[in-house]
Amino acid sequence: MKKLLCISSFLLFIVCTLILSGCTTEENPPEPEVPPVDPDPITTNALSLPTAAGLNATNLTPGYRTGQMPLTEEKSWIYTISVPEEVEDTPVPLIIALHGGNGDAGASAGFMECLPFPAFKNMEAIIFAPTGGQWWSELHSERVVEFVRLAKLHWPIDSTKVAVTGYSNGGTGSVHFAKNFPQTFSAAIPMAADYMKEICPQIPTYLIHGEQDEFYSPTALQQVVDRMQSKGCDIQLHLVSGATHGSACQMVAELIAAGLWLEMEIWKE
Repeated sequence: MKKLLCISSFLLFIVCTLILSGCTTEENPPEPEVPPVDPDPITTNALSLPTAAGLNATNLTPGYRTGQMPLTEEKSWIYTISVPEEVEDTPVPLIIALHGGNGDAGASAGFMECLPFPAFKNMEAIIFAPTGGQWWSELHSERVVEFVRLAKLHWPIDSTKVAVTGYSNGGTGSVHFAKNFPQTFSAAIPMAADYMKEICPQIPTYLIHGEQDEFYSPTALQQVVDRMQSKGCDIQLHLVSGATHGSACQMVAELIAAGLWLEMEIWKE
């Protein structure tokens, strides 16, 4: 047994020596060359944004319709819009309505018909419901902000009366705009939104939330709002009895009340 262990140890010594000294007669291959980094790479996810030409080409005759707005990067933006009769006589408010869900081609139309249009149709405002994804992401956030900037310049709207609302994904997007873009919007109405971070909105904010929302705890949200109000934040919460996260189309009455809040408290002359 001792003789076998000695032979094994000797063989291991020989193998290790060969590895350390190089066990082939061929030269070691050269290190592969690393290609230089392109200082100006082509951006594959460039932001596709609205243009003045796209807004000027939009049909703003009174009525309700769905369309596609051309964007930069050869993209287009599906939207649903409601234009009041009064737009032909005087500048009107603008309401941006952000849908929830994953943003398929029919998302804006389905959301508009379910909630913003029934709630705001008597407000004499342009209601613009675009299609998008995560509204707080750079792509969709910048697109909305640029759209509003151009709309203030090229559409017959009152630039002091621009609000944003939305449900679920769109509600959380509304929170994002309320916290970060006070020069763009004058008020926000987030619905069924994630508002767990205690950061004061920079504009008046009217939260609507289901008492039975299974995604975002209404109890925790109430506590967050109470603490923010104690700090002087301009925010209020309206809980809807019996409403779950899937009750969007059942919140028309609450959104009508929010519209009255806009007209009577935020946009009053």
